[in-house]
Amino acid sequence: MDIHISQVKTATGQQRRTRSVWEYKGTARYGKQHTTMALTNEQQAVASQWTSLAPHVAENDHLVQLNNTLKTSTYVTGSEIADVDSTLFKAVFPLSQEWVSNVENVAKYRHILRWIDLLQNTVEG
Repeated sequence: MDIHISQVKTATGQQRRTRSVWEYKGTARYGKQHTTMALTNEQQAVASQWTSLAPHVAENDHLVQLNNTLKTSTYVTGSEIADVDSTLFKAVFPLSQEWVSNVENVAKYRHILRWIDLLQNTVEG
């Protein structure tokens, strides 16, 4: 799966370059280091739940729930990246473009925005 990102605007309106392609096929890529993750049963359940909710993440309180999940976790399933991060990134990134112009939304979804920034700046294709 590929995620293509060319540029995003920061809250100050400046443009900054981001990763152009993120390829993820079960292996997290941090620079030149490659690590394969095996999820625990609990992490698999969390990943399955969020994968199912990804197409509907903008509905109901799913964004609030995702923000709360990311409040205590680096990635959706904990401290290691998983496929669900890619799936949710694709669903949430377009929504986040609208948040950066509204201070209330930046505060409301700050953990999601941190997670998006982390993925854009640390995961390389």
